[in-house]
Amino acid sequence: MSPAIRGPLAGALRFIFVTAVVLQFLAPGLLGGEVYRWRDADGVRHFADTPPDVPADNAFSTEGVDSPQPAVKPATKPGHAVAGGVFWRIESPERPSSYLLGTIHSADPRVATPRPSVLRAFDDAAIFVMEMELKAESYLRLGASMMFTDGGDLQRLLGPDDFNRLAAAVAQHGLPEPILRRMKPWAVLALLSQPTPQRGAFMDMDLYQRAVAAGKPVFGLESAEEQLAVFDRMPMNDQLAMLHSALAQVDQIPAMQARMIETYLSGDLHAIAALADEMAREDASGLNRRFLQRLNDDRNDRMLSRMVPHIDRGGAFIAVGALHLTGERGLLRQLRGRGYRLSPLN
Repeated sequence: MSPAIRGPLAGALRFIFVTAVVLQFLAPGLLGGEVYRWRDADGVRHFADTPPDVPADNAFSTEGVDSPQPAVKPATKPGHAVAGGVFWRIESPERPSSYLLGTIHSADPRVATPRPSVLRAFDDAAIFVMEMELKAESYLRLGASMMFTDGGDLQRLLGPDDFNRLAAAVAQHGLPEPILRRMKPWAVLALLSQPTPQRGAFMDMDLYQRAVAAGKPVFGLESAEEQLAVFDRMPMNDQLAMLHSALAQVDQIPAMQARMIETYLSGDLHAIAALADEMAREDASGLNRRFLQRLNDDRNDRMLSRMVPHIDRGGAFIAVGALHLTGERGLLRQLRGRGYRLSPLN
């Protein structure tokens, strides 16, 4: 039986279901100057502030960015899922159908490539809509959001014992200790939540690459700055609480990652919502509730307002993290509340 994960770590692992693949784009900006990123022969990703012996795939200069603060609204539980799976047709009068796909942000080969029925609908769509805008100018700034710019030091914040445990835990990511010390707790937590080594593209990126190759227009529902604000605007005490909890349970992270993938492969939105409910059970500090509100509910409202014009024009293929489909404020319920006809697809 898979171990149950409770407390702030559970909220942190919701990344894999919900948030886009921010780290794929922000890793080059981990320092204020140039940062070199590459993979070795074993597929392990490395970061350094000096050039590698192999060609680097990115080297960006970054500067700070002030991200907007999402509005605060009452959080809801992720349950109450609409019956069905993660793939839906959206119909509106006198317009071509649009499609909504719930994804999981993992490069695991079992979930990285969309199944044939999804690809057929994708090929028929006129445009592709994904969670995050892929604008080069955003990537030139956002790496700085992951780093302390006020002299903060993660080793000092965590204490030497927990920092040494953290350094050991992220060693497989090839992250140099001087960079780790400058990273904000939420950014390190994001790194811990991702399996390593990551090979290949996530499903969202696979679809993006297909759209570009096919000449389909691509739109984002959020800017990269907006998505990162979910984490960067968390109080430092909350960030540290989540990171301390993750370190206390770091050996359990692979098992929870496996559960997430297995649940997603079931194609059962109720099962996905049930796992999210288990992960989001309230803790005494209220941290899970606050994190869930920022990560899911507030972003659903923003995503909905931005996807509706595409749906009204028809022919849109929309891909977002699967948990955005579930819950009382989930996209499926909100779309139906606006009068759209939704039907599940295999």
